[in-house]
Amino acid sequence: MIKTELIFEKGFKWFRLNNLTFKGYIFDTENDNNSVLEDSMALDYINKNLQDIGHLKEWALALDGVFTIIYSDKAETIIITDKTNYFPVFYFFGNNNWLISDSWEHIVKQKKAFHPNTNAYPEFLSAGYVLNNETLDNKIVKTISGEILTLSVKGEIKRTSYFEFTTRGFFKEPFSKQSLLLQNLFLETAQRMVSLLKGRTAVVPLSGGYDSRLIVCMLKHVGYINTICITYGKMNPEAVISRRVAETLGFKWIFIDYEQFKYGDYLQSESFNSYTSMAGNGFSMPFLQEYFAVLELKEKKLIPDDAVFLPGHPGDFLAGSYIDNVTNTPKKSTHVAPLISRKYFDFVSNSITSQKTIESRIIKYLINISPDDDPDPKYSTAIEAWDIKEKRSKFILHSSTVFNWAGYKVAFPLWNNPIIDFFRNTPFEYRSQKRLYDHTLRKYFFIPMGVHFSKDELNPTVTDRFLFPVKKKIKEVLPMSFTAAFLKKNDWVCYGEFTELMQQELEKTGNNRLKQYKSYNAIICKWYLEELIRRHKHQIASK
Repeated sequence: MIKTELIFEKGFKWFRLNNLTFKGYIFDTENDNNSVLEDSMALDYINKNLQDIGHLKEWALALDGVFTIIYSDKAETIIITDKTNYFPVFYFFGNNNWLISDSWEHIVKQKKAFHPNTNAYPEFLSAGYVLNNETLDNKIVKTISGEILTLSVKGEIKRTSYFEFTTRGFFKEPFSKQSLLLQNLFLETAQRMVSLLKGRTAVVPLSGGYDSRLIVCMLKHVGYINTICITYGKMNPEAVISRRVAETLGFKWIFIDYEQFKYGDYLQSESFNSYTSMAGNGFSMPFLQEYFAVLELKEKKLIPDDAVFLPGHPGDFLAGSYIDNVTNTPKKSTHVAPLISRKYFDFVSNSITSQKTIESRIIKYLINISPDDDPDPKYSTAIEAWDIKEKRSKFILHSSTVFNWAGYKVAFPLWNNPIIDFFRNTPFEYRSQKRLYDHTLRKYFFIPMGVHFSKDELNPTVTDRFLFPVKKKIKEVLPMSFTAAFLKKNDWVCYGEFTELMQQELEKTGNNRLKQYKSYNAIICKWYLEELIRRHKHQIASK
């Protein structure tokens, strides 16, 4: 027997039609590439096209959007997740029955036992997410990005990956032509945003960087005036630039000043508990960064209830911000895994044992990607493919769950099939230091629209990018007191104040205050893990 119990209906709801269940949005690539389908319209579209199960992999690869599809019949349940796995689904097999849910905690309660996945603790505490399809309960597993999952009534599992961010060849066009092609892609994306928004208010979390600025420029280009820009934290150089951008483009700008924010003992609030249940979901760190800002926007009705949030993720990654620092490496998994472990799992200083545990678990994923696929001998596309499946999906994009929790829909304008295909086939030399991306944005959008501020830009210079890995290595060997001073100086979102309550809570419950850490995220991860253990203490089962 296969039982499906879907819990989360905030922001996006689950829609059902006969054997189909759907959540999210998709683009109608058959009739109108710019038309966006949601809710029942998306279900109808899927129902008409989901006829040939034998060609499911090809069909899923062609689907464009952010979605989860569940198809059930008497023999099996098929779950198709998009390339982000933004709406993860969990599954558990017990007493010859499958239980499927979008809520990890719901399954823990239903099986009446919590089986701690201690092997995953080092990676979670040092990076904020659990690897592969595992969770913090070793009996509960989850879908991953770009995957087709089949569960049979007999208890059999079949997992098919239909998407990897890899390439077997690069575009041959010169830099200037590729820049023009990229501009056209962004203009097409602007039209898609209009179709998706359907007149609703666009809310753009606007920083001083390039990604969110591109989104508001695209909205301005198509004349979408129903747009609100939000910025939060302490007043800082990024906030100054974001205000200048919004004012220049004629958009409303809202600043949530965290220094004036009265957050109280938020850890005991019902709203925060419900948020961590949905955002953490047994595999990821619940972000604090936007939580208080979204709470303020909602409680004071500063934005409409049907507003749609448009974050800039993962524009900088696709553009190549990680290229020189991460992917320029030897190819063999035995070499790549230690590098990934050092570069990505750095909230705390891991012990040698923890480091080796993380590396061995990374290798399990990397062996599925052949190093022979790399068209450039200097770079490892396997690392980018791993990043998309892991950090982008479970950490960066997943952070936007806070908007859904508050009841708002979310769309990722810079994440669609045409843009993904463009960048994964762009030569590394053009993506290095975001050369092509930054050039295109400045030439075709920022300068013409008056939002390029040459002297005040926060984007790192060529020299800054060159020195970044050097500075990082120096920082790694400095005493922890230097790291603490650096964190405090650059804490524009008041993470130090917010996580102090978590530190105090850890001490109250008999845990040591976390003192040796390189990121405030380490405190959030430690608190969340201890909170899960405390919450399910009476259910903890022996191995």
